[in-house]
Amino acid sequence: MKGREEEYLRAIWSLEEGGVNPVRVRDISAVLDVTPPSVVQMLHRLEAMGLIEYSKHRHVAFTEEGRDAGAAIVRYHRLMEVLFGGVMEGSEDDVEMLSCGAEHFITPAIAEKLCTYLNHPSECPHGKAIPPGRCCAEER
Repeated sequence: MKGREEEYLRAIWSLEEGGVNPVRVRDISAVLDVTPPSVVQMLHRLEAMGLIEYSKHRHVAFTEEGRDAGAAIVRYHRLMEVLFGGVMEGSEDDVEMLSCGAEHFITPAIAEKLCTYLNHPSECPHGKAIPPGRCCAEER
């Protein structure tokens, strides 16, 4: 999966998490600051990959595989926010920029090691839940 596809999954996740239901093209367009036709094009790509279900003029919803992929990218991003924001004491803008860039290069194994190193944080610096990994279940 490419970085842009991951950005869309994170946007859909964030919208759902914020109570937007159903998620629509205009919502994604506003979050990512892209045109609705660009959103529709990406939604068709994500649907072809089996990550979402898209009904024209209705809604966007994760498939089970898509929800897992969305949870992973959100996990990676928020773990990076904890690392850059808390441990490295970066500015809010720096933390966001670094987290957005780094999330695309994290692997599940690195995320598990980073989560363990950070003592299994349950929330990012913004107070949003970090989806738990296997290492978190083993710790409890």
